[in-house]
Amino acid sequence: MTGLVVAGLVAAGLIVVGLACARRPPPAPSRGWGTRLRRGVIRGIVVAIGAFAVVRAGFVIAADDLSHPETYRNDWGGPHYIGVMAIHVGPAVLVTLAALVRCGGGLLGRGCPRRPDRCE
Repeated sequence: MTGLVVAGLVAAGLIVVGLACARRPPPAPSRGWGTRLRRGVIRGIVVAIGAFAVVRAGFVIAADDLSHPETYRNDWGGPHYIGVMAIHVGPAVLVTLAALVRCGGGLLGRGCPRRPDRCE
């Protein structure tokens, strides 16, 4: 039960941080090649971490067997399957939602609020 509570708190915290970051005004355009390079490296690292979370979630779903608790009993999230899934698959769900918000124009299909010139 403790793992499920921790998973819920972590997920709620990440959602609050994501909502706070989504409401920030867009940054000023970059001026030099150093700034563009730094932003490109940071974006590459973030994409790599997100891809790792999604691939890891797929592996956890494939490797853990719901009918055999010994495959996931000692994992983070407690002895319950829902806690293990919340801890190990939760970040992949958050990455997917963030990608939908960033690339898909928002969850509600509001278009492109940050860059109207990129809307179709």
